[in-house]
This record gives sequence, C-alpha cells and structure tokens, in this order.
Amino acid sequence: MRRLMLVFAAAAASAPAAGWAAQSQAPGQTQGAAAQGGAARQCFFTRDWRGWRAVDRNALHARIGVNRVVRIEFDRGCPGLTSAGARLVTSSVTGQVCSPLDLDVRVSNPPGFATPCIVSKITHLTPAEIAALPRNQVP
Repeated sequence: MRRLMLVFAAAAASAPAAGWAAQSQAPGQTQGAAAQGGAARQCFFTRDWRGWRAVDRNALHARIGVNRVVRIEFDRGCPGLTSAGARLVTSSVTGQVCSPLDLDVRVSNPPGFATPCIVSKITHLTPAEIAALPRNQVP
C-alpha cells in the first residue's frame, strides 16, 4: 500500500511539469515576450552544431545546421580559445540550448586538459549579420 502511494505521489508531482512541457514550443521557434525579459528566445539542439570559429578569447561563432549562426560570449573570457589546435567540448543536459545556462563549454588544448568557459550570452545572428562577418570568423 505504501509503495502504491509513493507511485501515485510521484505521478501527481510530475503532472504539472508534463503540462508545462506540452505548452512549450518547438526548438528554434520564438517564444513570447515573457522569455528572457521581453526578448524573443530561440533554441537549438547541440547535435545540429556544425562548426565554430573563435572571434577572440571572449566569443565564438557557431554554425547551427546549414544556415544559422550563433554568437556565444563568455564571462571573463575563455583561455585557450584562440590557440592553435584548440578543441571545443560542448554539452547540454537535455541536448537543447535555449539560454546560456543550458550550454557547458570547455576548451581542450594539447596535452588534453579541458578548461571550462562560462557562457554569458547567446545571440542568433540575422542573415545580414552573417553575410557581414569577416571571412576568418565564419564557421
């Protein structure tokens, strides 16, 4: 009986979360003005990440899918980002990135130590902004 009550309590606790998830929009769609203080919010999956280029030690551009580019900025910079042979290690708990908190970025340089970088901002570039990027910053 006690086990049945625990299962029922767990199901009841997850019901509000399931309702919230059903109301959320598909990745890549803009959400209402409530998201991030009034700004439209866009999401992407880490599996769609196709390449990246460092702007400097404070930011990088990442290609998402075929024609999307995001600018990822780092709090206090990201040591080793511009070093020759730098490898980017990214992860997300859910595989979906909608805010800076969703993305874990580390830079690995030979001999293989990974340095964590704190993501502070993710900006989706417009087609005009992508076209205006210097050639060495296009992922």
